[in-house]
Order: sequence, then structure tokens, then C-alpha cells
Amino acid sequence: MMGSPWRPSGFSNPGLNQRYQLGHPVAPATPSSPLLQPAPTPEWPPPNPIFLAAIKDALTWHPPPRSKPVFKFKLTELAARTNLEILDSYNYDLQAILLEDAHSPLRAGSEFRPTAIFDPVLQGHPLWARAKKTLMHGAHLPVEPIEEETRLQDLLEAIEFGNHKSATKDGPKLLSIFGKEVEKGWQLTLPISALQHLPGAVVGPVGIVSQGSINAFGHRVPKDRPIHDKSFSLVPVSRLTTE
Repeated sequence: MMGSPWRPSGFSNPGLNQRYQLGHPVAPATPSSPLLQPAPTPEWPPPNPIFLAAIKDALTWHPPPRSKPVFKFKLTELAARTNLEILDSYNYDLQAILLEDAHSPLRAGSEFRPTAIFDPVLQGHPLWARAKKTLMHGAHLPVEPIEEETRLQDLLEAIEFGNHKSATKDGPKLLSIFGKEVEKGWQLTLPISALQHLPGAVVGPVGIVSQGSINAFGHRVPKDRPIHDKSFSLVPVSRLTTE
């Protein structure tokens, strides 16, 4: 079992500016990006009547019924094959799958109220445009892409390496921990063979660390926690610094 980057709103307002509509491409944030520039002019903070009306709208809004996720969140080979078939039918475009269903609990921002409710209060805030895009489309980090040849070589080496010994020495415990994460929708089950088809996929070995936790009675108890070692790389440092 390998770690993978594939983790994984019912509201419409025709008055919203088109640049905020779902499905519109989101450019990465840069120092010159409008995402980082102060928003133009509306009064901030807003007058009390507007503020109170927005609070009332937020408190009285009720979320629409959520649809059943298209993916299968089970730690089984059947679920892995089904999820791969779904991705393949969309040409491995995960964003297209998530944006297709407006009522999917997997859609970015689905756990929050619609951004249009907060517009009257926050549209004058200098960071609202950036926060709004994150709520509607997910976070976009301004990072440099990995060279494709380097990424593919690192991917193949990582698959051959497998997971850390802390995970491989106790298979049943690993499956129990990750089974819970999959069922909660935090991870998507896929065959290892799918990794080479996922655009931009990178792999980090998983491990298990022991730590302390507190139970319902306030007693300190031991707990095993899964980790994704994203700092791990089989690519030599010299290759990363020269390419």
C-alpha cells in the first residue's frame, strides 16, 4: 500500500461576478496576482444593517441534501478497480469529477456556507478574493512543477522502495488505520498500477508512529498514527539541484 496525493455547493447566485463561478481556471498566486492585491473600494467594515442582514442569512441558510460520492471509499480491490475506471473515464481529471456534481460532499468548500452569503460583509476585505477562490476551488500553491522525467523516475523508485518498516512490520495494523481514513473520505483507494497514469502524481512512503493521546475519561493512552513521509525522496540531491 502506497501513499498517494489523491485525497480527496448547492448554491447559485446569478449576480456573482463570472470570475468566481465554479469551473473557471484558477491561476496560481504570485506576488503580482490579483489574489494578493487589496480588493477595490467597498466600505470595510460594512455598516451594521448590512452586517446584521448577512448574519441572519448565514444563520437561516440550510444546506441542500448531499449526493452520494461517485467514488467508492472502501479499502478493497473492487473499490480500487472501480475508482480507477471512474478516473479513466474522465481522462484522469480529478477536478472535472469533483466539479460535475454540485451537491457532492467531495467538492471544494462543500462543508461551508456559500461564499455569496459572506460577500456583503467580506467583499471589502483585502484577502476575501483569495479566501473565496480557495473555498470555491480549493487551495492553489505557487510551486514550481517537477521535471516530468525526474518525477517519473522518482515515482518508479518509490514504488519499488515501498513503505517504511514501521508500516510493513504490522500489516493488519496498517490496514486497520488506513481503512478508517478511507471510510471517512480522507483517502482514495487505487491500484498501485494506476500511479503512472495520474498526471503529476508523486508518492511518499507511509509509516506508523506511536504517540500519546487522551481518552474520553481524560486518561493518557498510547495511540498509533499514520504518517505520509513527503520529505522522503530517492532522487539524489545533486540531481535535484542541477536540473
